[in-house]
Amino acid sequence: MTNITKEVQRFIDNDTTIKRDLSRGIVNMRALAQYIQKQIHTNANVDAIISAIRRYETDLNEEKRFAKAAELIKNAKISTKTGVAIIALAKDPFVQELLPKLFSVIHYARGEVLRIIQAEESIKVIVDEKNVSKVTDLFKKSEVLKIEHNLGEINMKLVPASAKVPGILAILFTELANNSINVVESVSCVPELLWFIDQKDLLKAHQTFLGLIEEIKY
Repeated sequence: MTNITKEVQRFIDNDTTIKRDLSRGIVNMRALAQYIQKQIHTNANVDAIISAIRRYETDLNEEKRFAKAAELIKNAKISTKTGVAIIALAKDPFVQELLPKLFSVIHYARGEVLRIIQAEESIKVIVDEKNVSKVTDLFKKSEVLKIEHNLGEINMKLVPASAKVPGILAILFTELANNSINVVESVSCVPELLWFIDQKDLLKAHQTFLGLIEEIKY
């Protein structure tokens, strides 16, 4: 019984949605137990799993923990953009020296997209599809590692105070995951949050966020 209890508690700990719904008291215990039984592939019977769920205790009330984050999300402003591409470049001195030239070929002041993300192993340049060749022409072919085409961008604008409130990203990423929306890239530039997803999922992602905002409001 001890092992199944720990296994069930670990499973719930890793699922924010279940934790929130348990705290709200809106979970059908038997249905949840049957779901967990299938997910963790256990031989334990459903009644044993129900007992484990009922033993589950957390020192954080998820409803209260996410209340402040949700309050900020409900006032978010959302905009979308289609026709975006992400170019992954090798992170080497030659590439880094050429990066400033991007500002002369991309008309940023006219509303064209230019976002640069530098990580440990690569540098990603996010631009409009029409400007992909302008970027790649600056570099050697061997320095262009990968290009992600046909992406859409979702821009969510929050208030500056959101930088100090935990749980916002957890809520938003969970909502996308629950709706089977894959995030190709994300950028946090508080108070703005950016998601880059497959263009075919853009409308669904937009509606998902709008639905979440309406749910929080009402």
